[in-house]
Amino acid sequence: MARPKKSSPSIDTPDKNVEQGKYWLTNDAPWGGFINVSINDNEKAEFHAWADENAQHVVTMLEDLLNEGMKYGAAYDRENQCYIVTLTGGLVLGSNLRCCVTTRAGTWSEANTLAVWKHYVFVQEDYGDLLTTGRKRSWG
Repeated sequence: MARPKKSSPSIDTPDKNVEQGKYWLTNDAPWGGFINVSINDNEKAEFHAWADENAQHVVTMLEDLLNEGMKYGAAYDRENQCYIVTLTGGLVLGSNLRCCVTTRAGTWSEANTLAVWKHYVFVQEDYGDLLTTGRKRSWG
């Protein structure tokens, strides 16, 4: 049986006080665009070393991102035979821009691990410098 309309939750309810995370932005925040953060061979080696030590923490780190308001998506690219993980939200600190960054890897697990490494280690939670310069390389 459907819930009566009057008992439906609403974000306008005065007693509903939900704390928003640091990556959450309203839908009317300006679109900042896609950020290219592909990595070079040296950075790839750094990623693999980090992944070997931190693989057991990746799911918890992704949960932390989601709890802070980051939007997460995953897909399989059949043409390029790789998995794509997408993070969307307030990726540029101190800015009211909604941006999106993608990660590509051969397995879903590696794509998740790479997305977490890029976010927390490589760009240290701020993609601002890469928003304008971008980096296009062969992997990541």
